[in-house]
Amino acid sequence: MFLWLKWFIRIEHDERLDLINRPILLAFNHNNYFETLMIALVFLFRMKGQKVTFMVDWMYSKLPVIGWFVDQIEPVLVYNKKASLTYLNRLKPLQRRQTVLAECLQRLRDNCSIGIFPEGTRNPDPYNLRRGRQGVGELALQARVPVVPVGVDFPARHRLGRVPAFGRLVLRIGKPLTFPVELAACDHLLQDTGNHLNIKKKLERFFAARVTHAIMMELSHLAGKTYPFARPVTPPEAHAYFNSKRGSHGTN
Repeated sequence: MFLWLKWFIRIEHDERLDLINRPILLAFNHNNYFETLMIALVFLFRMKGQKVTFMVDWMYSKLPVIGWFVDQIEPVLVYNKKASLTYLNRLKPLQRRQTVLAECLQRLRDNCSIGIFPEGTRNPDPYNLRRGRQGVGELALQARVPVVPVGVDFPARHRLGRVPAFGRLVLRIGKPLTFPVELAACDHLLQDTGNHLNIKKKLERFFAARVTHAIMMELSHLAGKTYPFARPVTPPEAHAYFNSKRGSHGTN
């Protein structure tokens, strides 16, 4: 790693990355603009020789200088937000060739690992995480690759009472998450050709929400922040559906 980068970043449990088969999903909590570039540089260096990219808001690719750095990681661009700099919105494409989910799945099939930020936006709260986006759980279940949570912590937040805009940070690498119970339940749903489409979609959303919650709880521990949201409640349809199929795959 570049010496100047080591001054800014300390990595804990870095050895865990060497024990996991590729590709993987790397899930980070998100504090500020500064960390985004630092994290990308660290993992491009750390996983040298192995493809890795990040999901990035589209406006970053249009900014001078920063846009050049963003382009180097060949990002999966996300277009669901307007740019805070109004003039950039004129550069926003009218439509995508494919959905973000489809593009991520294709990258993973091409053996490219992907970094994601489940909070969906910057979170300046020094003590609490934002609610995780359900799309993260959907991606994890469809991709069927390990999810490695990485806590991003600015130690100065304790002294300042806020997340600093710039400063030293700690990356804590978590253990890989694989979600065998949720995957088994989704397999059961896929194999069922009966007329339960609405119920199946509701259950798929439930299992995605449960996966998202599990990822966020791990990030909470690694980032040193609280995740103040309850675990998804099992819908009544889950018990009725799986009991009718004489199976109970992870509905407790």
